[in-house]
Amino acid sequence: MSRKYKNASDVPADVICKRLEELSDAVTKGDKGSHQFTMRIPAEVDRDADIVLDEAARRLKQIPQWRPIEEAPKDGTRILVFRKKETGYENQIIGIDYWNRPGWMKSRLRMPPTHWMPLPSPPEDA
Repeated sequence: MSRKYKNASDVPADVICKRLEELSDAVTKGDKGSHQFTMRIPAEVDRDADIVLDEAARRLKQIPQWRPIEEAPKDGTRILVFRKKETGYENQIIGIDYWNRPGWMKSRLRMPPTHWMPLPSPPEDA
């Protein structure tokens, strides 16, 4: 793999996942009867390990996470919001909202949002 791609960001996600599985297998599938942990990693896997793990970590950090609503943009940008009802069958609601003074436009005062995250990009073929 390390010879196929010039930069770690060029490696497709499925290749990273496959290499992570191979690395995991190399670490976890040792001799079960031995009390001493021994492992031999092929040279190619060893070279790729740092590249794969660094790139996987970088990509995982890019996945949006829920953030406190206090950190949400207040410039009219549409965002995903999480609201929690006080009572009722469905006590959690995820929706799209935006800030416009004096508050969140789609959320009711009784169900203000508590968390937010950016909207995902639209599908490429849309």
